[in-house]
Amino acid sequence: MPSHTSIDINFLLAIIDSWDGNHPTFGPDFFNVKVDGVSIFSETFDQWNRPKTYTSVHNILTSRTNLGFTGRFPDRAYDMALEEAFQGIAHTSDTLTIEWFVSGTGSLGNLSESYDESFAIDNVEVVLNGVVPEPLTILGAGTAIGFGAAFKRTLAKKKVDKG
Repeated sequence: MPSHTSIDINFLLAIIDSWDGNHPTFGPDFFNVKVDGVSIFSETFDQWNRPKTYTSVHNILTSRTNLGFTGRFPDRAYDMALEEAFQGIAHTSDTLTIEWFVSGTGSLGNLSESYDESFAIDNVEVVLNGVVPEPLTILGAGTAIGFGAAFKRTLAKKKVDKG
């Protein structure tokens, strides 16, 4: 990756099936995101109007309907490009690892093995912010500008000589 100062992670998130938020018996159900091993997002989601930690702002929730999975539970779709936690993430490395995963006890005592708390991501886009041009790019642009200016002076001199 080119040199940069931060990243934005844009994606669509589907919370599918029976997410139970912070319910004392069936929860908690966490959706997590790590960037290069560092947690940047860890929130509970709920499909039943129970307590949860995630509250969407900026009209992030795009749908609350059955999205074609089990049909027993309502599903929700979120445009996480609008979520501030995924914007301006400090990052300068030339490699990037993003992890999306669930955690919590869930309805079976281990959410990672649960049958009714699922998620999906789509339209993933990573934006590099503060991209610094490579030295050759700067040198190339400077050289082109220099030749352009020299060519313009030569043309102007020829017009004066003919005049």
